[in-house]
Amino acid sequence: MPLPIPSFLSRWLRASFPRHRTDRSNQSPLAGRRVPPDIGPISPKVTVLIPTFNRPAMLERALKSVIESGCSGLVIRVFDNGSTDEAKAVIDRLKKSDVPIHYQKNPVNIGPIANFQQALGCVDTDYFVPLADDDWVYPDFIPKALAMLEADRALGAAIYVTEARDCGGKLLETYPQVPDQRRFGRLEPAEHMEDWLRFGHYAWSSILWRRSVLETVGAPYLHAGLPSDVDFQLRVFARFPIFRVNQPGAGYLIHEGQGGAALSASHLADWARIFLALDRHVEIQELFPRSKYAALRKIALTRYRPLWRRGSPETATESLEDLAVLAGICLDDWEYALELLQRAQEGQCRSGPDLGFARPPHWNRANPSDPADALDLCNESSGSEHCEARLDAAILGHLRAHFLSRLKVP
Repeated sequence: MPLPIPSFLSRWLRASFPRHRTDRSNQSPLAGRRVPPDIGPISPKVTVLIPTFNRPAMLERALKSVIESGCSGLVIRVFDNGSTDEAKAVIDRLKKSDVPIHYQKNPVNIGPIANFQQALGCVDTDYFVPLADDDWVYPDFIPKALAMLEADRALGAAIYVTEARDCGGKLLETYPQVPDQRRFGRLEPAEHMEDWLRFGHYAWSSILWRRSVLETVGAPYLHAGLPSDVDFQLRVFARFPIFRVNQPGAGYLIHEGQGGAALSASHLADWARIFLALDRHVEIQELFPRSKYAALRKIALTRYRPLWRRGSPETATESLEDLAVLAGICLDDWEYALELLQRAQEGQCRSGPDLGFARPPHWNRANPSDPADALDLCNESSGSEHCEARLDAAILGHLRAHFLSRLKVP
């Protein structure tokens, strides 16, 4: 404890050093304290992308879930695909919140894929979340996922569980599926892709992505039509480690009118693009031995096969043979390839756009490399399991070079 200064010494100090006297009557209470410089508003770190069309009530729920997520440094971008309802009124009501909301409306509906591509092209923050207008995020998902990506700069994404619920709120399933069989925590590309191929892809809304993954995928970012979410994920996960968390991050509403419910045989060429891209990325990154990848690829094909067999492909009869080639060679679905050939022969499908796989003029029925002749061999075989064996390796190579190059897989 310091000794008190004697009164006579105190008087002598005040008289000898008058410069230490200070009149504090008009001083600010902050005088003497260190005041930090004015750095202005905090720059946003996370963009939440919300494409929307004619769903004002669902859009409002999605927006409120982001606003109430408890994360600073957020910005919301809404991409209205030409709605004819009160979407703008919803935005105006919520613009007073602490989270900036930017609204962009297309003069006409440009389609869901083009609208989503437009949204991805506008990301200018370090991280982003694509949130469907009929989904919602749970509190703490974004701030916790952001902390993970900030702590580990190598991660391409932080993935939480998405809960699929019906309109009454009942839990129907989760994405990722079978979470009790999944691995969680930090996963390198090979171990993560093994899980991904075995158990399926994720819903968009519970994934926080690092913006740099967009450079890996490449503009316009959605390369495979309606199932482009599968394609986007495989391109990123084949190259980047991720962190997977066994906690709900978002809700996914099951209802009529969802985009995924429209997948059908008309998207068979898109699935062919996806599996060609998968083949290439697995090979480039050297993720698996060939035999292991063949087994994993077969598991994935079996899971998605029902999606490209739904309904009838809306394409001209002369294009059904091209679809048969894609089904057989790209997707290893020779049984469906034979079914498509049968439809072509019977002329069951006569309307719709052609895929553009026109045969060179020198190809004819007498040419042993003609794809129709090659697939006729399958048609004459005793079972679909023998089809591939009946096709000569040179014919397969010729078919791949001619047809699959037209798919323009980036």
